[in-house]
Amino acid sequence: MKQFLTILFISVSLFLKANEPTISNSETKILTKAELILADKDAKAAEDYIKKNLEKKYSAALDYSMAVYAVDYENTKAAKNHLNTALKKAEDFQRAMVLLAKLEFEAQNWEAAAKLFGKLIDSNYKNQLLAWKFLARSRYEQGQFIAAEAAFRQVLIRDVSHEPSQRALIVCLIEQNRLKEAKPLIKKMLDKKPKDAELWNLATAIEIESGNRDEALIKLVTAEKLGVDDSELKENLASLYFENELYDLSAKIFTDLSKAAKLSDKSRIQAIEAFISIQKIAVAEKLLISAKDSERVQLAKIQIKEAKGVDPAELKASYQKLLKQFPLSNRGLIRFAELLQREEDYVNAELYLKRAIRTKAQNREAMIQLAQVYVDQSLYEKAAAQLREALELKEDKAVRNYLKQIIAIEKIKKK
Repeated sequence: MKQFLTILFISVSLFLKANEPTISNSETKILTKAELILADKDAKAAEDYIKKNLEKKYSAALDYSMAVYAVDYENTKAAKNHLNTALKKAEDFQRAMVLLAKLEFEAQNWEAAAKLFGKLIDSNYKNQLLAWKFLARSRYEQGQFIAAEAAFRQVLIRDVSHEPSQRALIVCLIEQNRLKEAKPLIKKMLDKKPKDAELWNLATAIEIESGNRDEALIKLVTAEKLGVDDSELKENLASLYFENELYDLSAKIFTDLSKAAKLSDKSRIQAIEAFISIQKIAVAEKLLISAKDSERVQLAKIQIKEAKGVDPAELKASYQKLLKQFPLSNRGLIRFAELLQREEDYVNAELYLKRAIRTKAQNREAMIQLAQVYVDQSLYEKAAAQLREALELKEDKAVRNYLKQIIAIEKIKKK
């Protein structure tokens, strides 16, 4: 904090500049004494001295000084109160505005920070580059990518080589789906930094968003051959290998990342579920070893038991244990209902599916599964009603054809 004070702390003469409040002789004496106290004691004592010696009417300079002291002893709330008071008295007091804007930024109060930095820009603040950088980042963090793009471009007008702004600008363009504009910017940066993992990930994201998944795979393989060592990049490469049915290559990358404790929780569970779906149980079990306990992890363990042909009674007990811990587990309710349906326990299958529909809005998967339960019992009218409800939520050709088949069977049965 002492460095912070060195940059922002005020000697009395600084208040004589433009956009600074004027101070009286008595206030000059107070500030001078406060500086001496700061040298001997601490910032809190200096702030307290000013408070004790305030006149009924005092200038914004004293509020600002107290704010600086409050920042020094890390009382951000008090500092912001002092600064807001200062700006009510002198709304063009730029140094108070800068300090308050930075405090709002550090607190991640993005809208408040953006407004203050915008006001500084409009009031011809001398360090326009700094103000634009903070404004751009604030809008970026808010997800206001159009405004952020405009601000980052202003930064690059003033500092064409500012790399963080170049990268952020690319993200802004991607978020606006302006992929063609983003691609040459990434290429230009990659030509200078061919081993930059973040740039390769952005380049890959563009290809995936454009529907060019083969090109995305080529880019990731190229990055790997260049020696780019990045866990996110490797996770993406493993996922695309899986999509292309290169299961062994995919499994090796995922398991290597897991052994190195570099596999994210999200990618781990997605990989586990993917390998279970193609009956690569051994791979799934390896990835489960270091998995954090969760609803999806427990469900995966049950699916592995099911794939190994464990006794249905044990499976039922496992599902009941899962649903006791996670009563709103949509996947758990539907998978358990499927098991009950296979066991021809239609009453309980229906109960669990209806529970799934109640616990999750617009639960098409449960509705379609419930329709199948009704079909198994030749309850075609009920099945058709469930499918119509599912189609109201989202049109689906396969579901529409299934409904037509059920209606046709129902007509035949009625004859």
